[in-house]
Amino acid sequence: MRSRLFPANSASDCLRFAKFHWCIHFEQLYNSNADTSMKDDLYNRIRVDCASNNGFVITVRDVMVAVCKLKDGKATGPDGISSEAIKYACPRLSVHLCLLFNLFLKHGYLPERFMQSIFVPLLNKKLS
Repeated sequence: MRSRLFPANSASDCLRFAKFHWCIHFEQLYNSNADTSMKDDLYNRIRVDCASNNGFVITVRDVMVAVCKLKDGKATGPDGISSEAIKYACPRLSVHLCLLFNLFLKHGYLPERFMQSIFVPLLNKKLS
């Protein structure tokens, strides 16, 4: 049964439509404040504050590249955050993640909740 709101020709059209609208939703949700006057100052602070990480600094670009590589449609972890939520909140979220990751390096501490994961064993039926 086809929707009047979106005349989809196939299931893949519906998926593209849903993905597009989730993208817009998360971009608007996280990027609702357009103030960019402090951007350069923040990036400089990241570089200066992270100088004590034994020369290892995670840049905003590093985070953005990693975020872009996340696959859509995967199950959420224990935190309930989907990869789509992270991908479509970018690039401002990448700045905050960059700060967070560099603080982990600087202080040598990673909260226990960040180390939790969920493993789901999948049985592989081999056809003989």
